[in-house]
Amino acid sequence: MRDLQKKLIQNHRKEYDSIFFVGNGLSDRCAAQEADFVFAKDSLYSYCTEQDIPCHFFKYFHEILGDLKKKIHGIIFDLDGTLIESYEAIYLGLKECFQSFGKVIFPFTDLKKFLKPDLETTLSQFFTPGEVLKGIPVMRKKYEEVYLNETHFLDGAEEVLKSLHSNGVILGIASNKLGRFSRGALMHLGVLDYFNSVIGAGDVPRNKPFPDMIQTALKEMHLSPEETIFVGDTLTDIETGKQAGVDVYALPSGFYSKKELSQGKPRRLLNHLQDLVPLVKNPFS
Repeated sequence: MRDLQKKLIQNHRKEYDSIFFVGNGLSDRCAAQEADFVFAKDSLYSYCTEQDIPCHFFKYFHEILGDLKKKIHGIIFDLDGTLIESYEAIYLGLKECFQSFGKVIFPFTDLKKFLKPDLETTLSQFFTPGEVLKGIPVMRKKYEEVYLNETHFLDGAEEVLKSLHSNGVILGIASNKLGRFSRGALMHLGVLDYFNSVIGAGDVPRNKPFPDMIQTALKEMHLSPEETIFVGDTLTDIETGKQAGVDVYALPSGFYSKKELSQGKPRRLLNHLQDLVPLVKNPFS
């Protein structure tokens, strides 16, 4: 079966510009290697992500039809770990909070282990509910003092944003960072004007993984979910995009590896943020 599928693709190679393969199992691996692009699920999806074979995850066939028709007009980004890095500022804010209660904070190297989707959940691992309420403003006050000096673009992010913006792609942000901090960081980095929508904590009733941020961003960007993708670096981002009905392109630029992100079954796994630029014109490259 494996050789038959491979030979079938090879026999038709000269007849078509591109050949897509749809599969799910062990016997489909050879064909996946031979095809120009793969729609995969189950063990084939895991294999493709491990082998860096370009693929889209699918659960139902109608998703493939939607992918083939899709034109990407807008991109919503997560912020921390996707476009920028401000973990030192987050850690300094948490350290101030710990010190205010006479506690010693964990080492910076353990931040990945304890950092959760929002500040309240992060602090709840160490403090009582009453202490969390008192600790949040302490952390945010310190963070506000240091975050601009401790925030920088991830490699290639500034160039990617400039390229997408200059090519007319509509851009948005959906971040669990407080909204004013998100806008402040983007203004400090000189790219706030690139974005039609910047939604952060406090701007909508519920933070990620609820879909509120993406839904609000879509309204402000005047786009539908079908013509938009969401780019993030965590399993929470993947869940958020799915709840909002937006295809998620996951990026191993934060605390999660590509293998860990694959467990969330995003539509596509990227190796680098720079991969986005050609994908806007051709999602199957």
